[in-house]
Amino acid sequence: MNSAQAYSEFETQTLTLMCASAPLPFSKWLRVDLPATWRTMVYSSHATTRRLPVGFVATLPKARRVFIFTRAEGESLRFLPEAADAKEAREVMLHLIHQDPHNHGIERSRWRLQDILRSADWLSLRSVAGVWEWLHRAGIHLKRAQQHVHSPDGQYLPKLHYILERLEQSEQDKAAYPILFEDEITFYRRPTVACAYEASGTVQPKAEQGYDRDKAWRIAATLDLWSGTVIFKDRSRLSIPALVGFYEQVSQAYPDAKTIYMAQDNWSIHHHPDVLAALEPQQFPFQLHRPANWGEEPSKSAKRLNLPIQLLPLPTYASWCNPIEKLWRMLRQELLHLHRFKDNWIQLRETVREWLNHLADRTQELLRYCGLADPNRLYAGVKLAGLPR
Repeated sequence: MNSAQAYSEFETQTLTLMCASAPLPFSKWLRVDLPATWRTMVYSSHATTRRLPVGFVATLPKARRVFIFTRAEGESLRFLPEAADAKEAREVMLHLIHQDPHNHGIERSRWRLQDILRSADWLSLRSVAGVWEWLHRAGIHLKRAQQHVHSPDGQYLPKLHYILERLEQSEQDKAAYPILFEDEITFYRRPTVACAYEASGTVQPKAEQGYDRDKAWRIAATLDLWSGTVIFKDRSRLSIPALVGFYEQVSQAYPDAKTIYMAQDNWSIHHHPDVLAALEPQQFPFQLHRPANWGEEPSKSAKRLNLPIQLLPLPTYASWCNPIEKLWRMLRQELLHLHRFKDNWIQLRETVREWLNHLADRTQELLRYCGLADPNRLYAGVKLAGLPR
C-alpha cells in the first residue's frame, strides 16, 4: 500500500492509533504508510517529530512511539472465532477465570496473566501485555476479593451440558418437549428500598413501612424457554401439596407434551419423596439433594399422578443459571420497590397477580429481559469455551 493510494471514507474512519510498545491485539492487522495529509494527526502534542516511513515518532523523553494500523480486508474484529460478538467472548473468559486454575493444570489458587495466556489459546495472543489489554477492553480487571460462603457443585458443568442436551431435543419438537424454568419468590407487605428521584441535599426518598406487622406471600412460577409463557401459583405457604398442585396446573397447560422438562434450583422440597411420587420416574443422572432425616419412600398420603415432568436440577448456588430469576428482578423493579400498598395487603397481592397475568401480553419483551431472545445462546459461554463435561 503506497502513500498515493486513495482512502475511502470507511477506511479513513477505521484507522486506529496504537502504541508500538503494546502487542498487536489481532492476528492480521497491517501497519500502513499513510498519506502526508494524515501524518500530521499522529504525533503527541508538545513533542518534536520527524518523518518516518510509517507514522511519526516523538523524540521527547518518555514520549511513546505512535503508529497507525488498519484492519486487513475481511478480517473479523471478534475475539473468539465461534463467538457472535465481543460480549459473548467476554462471557467465555469469565467462565474460564471463575474456575479453579488447578482444573487447567496450573498449580496456583489464583489466575495470573501468564496462566490465562496459556489456558485461553483461542485468544491468539503472544504476550502477557496483550492479555492485559484484551481483559481491559472486555471490562475484566484485577479486583480485591470479598469473603463469601459458597457451596461449589462438583457437577456444575455436567449438569449444564445435560440441560443443553434436553434443549436440543426440545428444539426438534417444542410442543412435545417444552423446557420450563421454575422458581419461587417471597414478597412482603412492607416495600423494599430502592433509588428514586428526590430533591438534592440531605432529603431521601421514603419507603413507608406502615404500622401493621410485616407479612409474607409466596409465588411459584415457570417461564417457557421458547414462548415466554408464565404459569404461576401464589399462596401464603408453598407446602408439598401446594407444589404438587402447581405441577398439576403446569401439566394441564401442556396437554400435548410427552415430557415437560423443568429446570429448577436445589430447594430440598423439590426432591421430597411425596413430590417425586406425583411425577413420572425421574431419569436425572445426578444425585438429588435432600435432608438426611427424610425417608426414601413417599408417605401413604402422597398422590401417584404420573405427571409427565422431568426435573432438571441446576447447579447448587448458581442462580445465574436460571433465567426466571430476571423475571423476579423485573417484578421488584416495576412493582415491589417503594410500593404504596403498605397498609393494603390484599390490594398488593391482587396487584402482583394482575402484573403476572399481564405478562402474556409482554412475552417477547420478557424473553429479551431474561436473556432468552435467542434460546440457542443459553449457556453460550459453556458451549463456546468447550469446557469439559
